Amino acid sequence: MHFSSFALTACEKEKADLVFLLDMSGSIGVENYAIMINFTAELLKSFKVSNKFVRVGLAQFSDTPAHEFFLNDYSKEEEVVSHVLRLKYSGGNTYIGKALDHIKNYFKSSTGSRYGVSKNLVLITDGDSYDDVEDVAERVRALGVEMFAIGIGNFHSLKLLQIAGDPQRLFNVRSFSDLENIKNKLFETICKSKPIPDGLTPTADDKHCEHICVLPSTFPRSHTCQTVTRQPSPPVCTQEAVADIVFMVDGSWSIGAENFEQIRRFLYTLVNSFDVGPEHIRIGLVQYSTTPRTEFLLNTHQNKRDILQYISRLPYMGGGTQTGQGLDFMLNEHFVEAAGSRARQNVPQIAVVITDGKSQDNVETHAQELKGKGIVLYAIGIKDADEEQLKEIANEPHGQHVYTDDATCTQIFVVVHQDICGTFIIPGGNLVHSQQ
Repeated sequence: MHFSSFALTACEKEKADLVFLLDMSGSIGVENYAIMINFTAELLKSFKVSNKFVRVGLAQFSDTPAHEFFLNDYSKEEEVVSHVLRLKYSGGNTYIGKALDHIKNYFKSSTGSRYGVSKNLVLITDGDSYDDVEDVAERVRALGVEMFAIGIGNFHSLKLLQIAGDPQRLFNVRSFSDLENIKNKLFETICKSKPIPDGLTPTADDKHCEHICVLPSTFPRSHTCQTVTRQPSPPVCTQEAVADIVFMVDGSWSIGAENFEQIRRFLYTLVNSFDVGPEHIRIGLVQYSTTPRTEFLLNTHQNKRDILQYISRLPYMGGGTQTGQGLDFMLNEHFVEAAGSRARQNVPQIAVVITDGKSQDNVETHAQELKGKGIVLYAIGIKDADEEQLKEIANEPHGQHVYTDDATCTQIFVVVHQDICGTFIIPGGNLVHSQQ
């Protein structure tokens, strides 16, 4: 496998703590396990493995995690690669949550982790976890660790997204033999990983503190611990954000299971950026095909966690594409007071329509009815969506309310937050004022 000269140059100059967490459950199989081990060994050969530059640790997991070696156990590439190639396959079930809890021990000074050096975890798995991963993933991130999740075949990508914390650190391949195709990209992404910001200094004894510890200059003999997360920052409102947002998702056969999974992931990422709650942002969800159906109303869920769990399990309904009927259903069943709408309290009413193609019924009339009620419509087209019909659905200016699947989540975050907040801060500290 050829690695780009840019990536090699970048990695030659960088220090990193790199830990691998490998799935050895029964669904892997002996043959695929061997492919995964060889992939890991070859990937390691591309790094400058040494005590000074890239330190490597590794654990495996199935029903329980299995320790292999810490970051300070080996100082030479050949020692690390030799151990990897001797790894044993055990079988069992897939408990990623337990494994992540175990892996926190690898990012301590006593096991070789260094302050001021980027901390990275590479997880490789082929299946859905039997236990929850979200909370423990947050605790690992709180240690300043960037996690890269590789899902192979029939995996639950939303759980892997909870682990990675960013779609750019989530890699999907259809089979173990396809791992080779992502090696270059994974290598470059890890190389670009940066350490936690300066000023966050670990204590001499970090074994009693699960978080990053700060030594205040005015109190040199004491310390406090604080959680530091490294997830990408969505726009942040400079005032309390209040809105009712209903998503209307196309579940027709033309979407296909793979694209519907992408929709689930997009919904999860976008909703996760909002301050969800009864007094803040309320979320509703409609899925439609030949007929529409309510997934949940604006007043069904009281917290973000419940909504994200529902989205992660959202079933794909199948059928035709009756977008107009879906718009009418959303207006009469969701944007009403009984369903949790706060329109009478002058709370912004927002609808986000995600579809893949031309509707089999009229959309413009129903879209105008929604707009006439003061509801702001966004239209997001995926695959070969009819852009003219997206414009019929969405509010003007279309440049701010119509998106195709090559638009980034960040772009959509910004404009949706602009409607919600009026004034908001985007990552980087720039203050943006709504022109509405």
